[in-house]
Amino acid sequence: MGYQIKLDGREIGYFSNTTLSYNADKLLNGTHKFTIQAVGIKNIINSDWTNDYYFDVRNNIENILDTPTNLNVVDEILSWDHVPNATSYLIKIDGYNTISSDTNSVNIGYLKAGTYDFYVKAIA
Repeated sequence: MGYQIKLDGREIGYFSNTTLSYNADKLLNGTHKFTIQAVGIKNIINSDWTNDYYFDVRNNIENILDTPTNLNVVDEILSWDHVPNATSYLIKIDGYNTISSDTNSVNIGYLKAGTYDFYVKAIA
């Protein structure tokens, strides 16, 4: 026993009767429609689909930005491929120091010689 969910007219999966929520954080901005159907054991005696329910997603673009790729260091400049819809980037150095950049590169010449781990996140 459980539930089927349709999101924007497409069945997105079966959820057990202990699942009480669905995480829709990857949806694009706009209005979305969902319906729910109770499912019996072995798909026997299913309920009708519920009425349509609508909800709006606004300013959710950060959740769908790609992860920056092709990180490279040349002449003390850390660079990466531009991410569509990104307006800035957060750069963590060894998981501690965080800096930001409005472009897809940053000068790291101030760092002492050594080995570092860089993490870059695109921000909308």
